[in-house]
Amino acid sequence: MLGTPVDAWYLWIGTGIVALAILGIGLSLPSVAPPDAVGPAETVDRTAAHSHPVTAEHPIDADEIRIGADSIELRTGDKTSTHRFLSAPVTPADNDETLESVMWGTPPDHRFDSPKALQNASVEAQRQEPEWRPAGDRVFVRTVHWGEHNVTLVGA
Repeated sequence: MLGTPVDAWYLWIGTGIVALAILGIGLSLPSVAPPDAVGPAETVDRTAAHSHPVTAEHPIDADEIRIGADSIELRTGDKTSTHRFLSAPVTPADNDETLESVMWGTPPDHRFDSPKALQNASVEAQRQEPEWRPAGDRVFVRTVHWGEHNVTLVGA
């Protein structure tokens, strides 16, 4: 009978302390991964690289979104993910009804008087400070080529 008796009180207390420590570590691990901003940004870059008009969409799983001329940010709770566009600048279309309607498929000549007017609206949208807004279930991208002006519209 050489060894520690199994019914020793200090052995049970030590085991309880170790169990509580493991439980505390498990509870402190993040339960939700940050949303993926890389996938939508790559979809924007691939779409913007085309030399002809293209539309694309990418599913997202986030509570809020912020699209700027040079990056996209997704946020769920306190987790945020940001990714910069390689094809910057793109045109955030969510803050302008006219640009947004063109992004969703309205021909640009039905909403703008000239290709220059489309370009001016695009430049103005790129200058605006992006704001957090509720995210839908996807990011939508459309490249518009009108005359000598090419615009990549992005929205959610």
